Amino acid sequence: MRTLTVLCDRVGDVGGAERYWETVVPALVARGTQVRILARTVSDAARFGADAREICWSDEDGDASPDAAESVADELRRNPPDAVVTASVFDRAVLDVVRAAGPRWFARIHDHRT
Repeated sequence: MRTLTVLCDRVGDVGGAERYWETVVPALVARGTQVRILARTVSDAARFGADAREICWSDEDGDASPDAAESVADELRRNPPDAVVTASVFDRAVLDVVRAAGPRWFARIHDHRT
């Protein structure tokens, strides 16, 4: 079984990026991919069709979070994925962990700003 870990900003019912994952994750699961979701904010852990865990890394304006990076590293060690997707994750410490841990890393930016 293929495994994918998704790190995204929010899991819940707000916004276009969230609607994207609400569509894509169930489709991946239906095709036999095991999906693990880690998010900065979780308001509905099962919203995207796979369990989500909240890890409070920093947003685009905050300082890097060593504690969040260690939590992500622990998740990736305990559940090593075939690939990691980061979606609008800006915490440098978390991104460094992903870069070091995953065999494949895809960065997705969904930017609503003009």
